[in-house]
Amino acid sequence: MNVACHTFFYSQHRLRLLNVAGCNLSTLSELTGLVALEELNASENAIKDLQGVCTALKSMTNLRVLDMRDNEVTCLPKYWDKIVSSTSLLCEYSFPFLGTEATHLK
Repeated sequence: MNVACHTFFYSQHRLRLLNVAGCNLSTLSELTGLVALEELNASENAIKDLQGVCTALKSMTNLRVLDMRDNEVTCLPKYWDKIVSSTSLLCEYSFPFLGTEATHLK
């Protein structure tokens, strides 16, 4: 992601829904600061940076729906534990091993 895109995303404090599915992203760290984001679809990317994912999710204090299907990061040990500890409001998550349907957590 270039500097212009980063500046655009960071300045979008009111952005509530973001679909970056299939954008060939390798990290979510550049999405840090999207504090109003409620739904994020980051499926079908090349995300493998768990620390970057956790950092971004910690800043997304209103995130309720997350889709991370078809990313390398979902195969890492303790991945789910780290995701849950990074966000407090998450209520739906698409589990890569359950297919495409979102599973309710709360």
